[in-house]
Amino acid sequence: MELEERQPLLTPAPGANRPRDCGAGRVRQFAAAFTVDIMALAFGLGMGWSSTALPLLMSEASPLHSGPITKTDASWLASILCIMGTITTPMYHYICEHYGRKACAFATVLPGIISILLLIFGETVEILYVSRGLIGASFAGTFIYCPIYVTELAEKDIRGSLGVVIMLMRNIGILFSYIIGSYFSFHTVSWLCLGPPVIFLFALFWLPESPVYLARQGEYEKAVIAMKHFRGKNVNVPEEIEVLKNALSEMQSGGNAPATLLELLSNKIATKALFMTFILFSNQQLCGFYGIVSYTVMIFKESGSYLSPNTCSIIVGFMLFCGTVLSIILCDLTGRKILLIVSDFLMGFVLIIIAIYFFSKSRGYDIEEFNWVPVTCLSIYVIALNVGIASLPVLIATELFSPRFTSLAMTITAPSTWMLTFFVTKYFPLVSEHIGIHGSCLVFAVICIGGGIYIVLCVPETKNKSLQMILGELESKQGTTFNNRIPSKDKVAASERMS
Repeated sequence: MELEERQPLLTPAPGANRPRDCGAGRVRQFAAAFTVDIMALAFGLGMGWSSTALPLLMSEASPLHSGPITKTDASWLASILCIMGTITTPMYHYICEHYGRKACAFATVLPGIISILLLIFGETVEILYVSRGLIGASFAGTFIYCPIYVTELAEKDIRGSLGVVIMLMRNIGILFSYIIGSYFSFHTVSWLCLGPPVIFLFALFWLPESPVYLARQGEYEKAVIAMKHFRGKNVNVPEEIEVLKNALSEMQSGGNAPATLLELLSNKIATKALFMTFILFSNQQLCGFYGIVSYTVMIFKESGSYLSPNTCSIIVGFMLFCGTVLSIILCDLTGRKILLIVSDFLMGFVLIIIAIYFFSKSRGYDIEEFNWVPVTCLSIYVIALNVGIASLPVLIATELFSPRFTSLAMTITAPSTWMLTFFVTKYFPLVSEHIGIHGSCLVFAVICIGGGIYIVLCVPETKNKSLQMILGELESKQGTTFNNRIPSKDKVAASERMS
């Protein structure tokens, strides 16, 4: 296929700088983002499930025929999904690169549905282990295809908002799980969790394949049709068509083959972006979020709050939701970097206050008049978390790489992310028994402050910047300073050649 044969499709309409129906196109972009992220909502349900279900399963009122589970069983049920997420991530990368983003999305549905059916009909802790493992296998793919697909369909000036939808859906799932877990039976909650995967299975059929993926496969006419779906009828906007031209040129020069690890590591800019992505994801996992969310009810039982543990967990879940909404609103207004910095330092400050509270309680001090501190501080913590460090690393990771490296980079960082999540979720209750909740919170606080310092010094701003601008900033020394300056044209051209 010769590029010149397709030239008429690349001609912009006279006087048209933007599509006339760009409003409808943006509605379709948001609809596609919410649709493709439905499995993230299911993931949130799975995360929040452990907070309300584990105390019940450990009690004498356990719904399992095998009786109450142990604290070790509980820690495994909360964390085993991370192990399966680590194991299955390479498989989803292969599907995403060789068969498309939609094929990868479909591949996540079956294990998700089976896992919930096992949760409904399982009567022993062993069956629950299998169920939770399959949940991890399902959700590993979600964090491969969702960010890539959304980034490839989104317009530059709403890319940030669309990229954070995955975290909004996850947090809606967590909040919903806290609510239904507090007021409904164990099996009713499980039946309700079955809804999102089933809805996703049917909703996925109306979505087109990613236009960038289609162009890289040489299916240029289908790519233009897909772009028209997301931009409106008048798709001949030079900037948007240029993306497809670049993707097609990459395919024609032999670049349609999936990138290898050696190619990624031999590219200095890609290697720098990979290291930056790993640090951001490590910061995200080691700030304590998954440990706190998975054991929210247990933490509030320990705190002696004047509110019931379930009520406190619902309040925290609602603040999770509010924080993500703020992130969607702010990330394309203020930029990604400033939100990450504020997020890390504010979390570190709040965690220190929580540590002081639990330390004072462990020493027998009378702190009854301060029993509002845990729910207040954890609410501030989860808002700060979701404004920045929980919502934005996935988005930034997809913005730092050229399309050919994106899936591979996500596949490299995802297993390490899953393993860090496993250690935090598995050992948070066990470590807290030895050093106290205050000790765990201090460790998380140090990590947050350290992460904030790294972001100030090393992470570039990506707001409203094209891939070539971002790569040029990574290449330059300016990429390590706290500024929003755009690289010179020469640097942009150089980075474009290197990408």
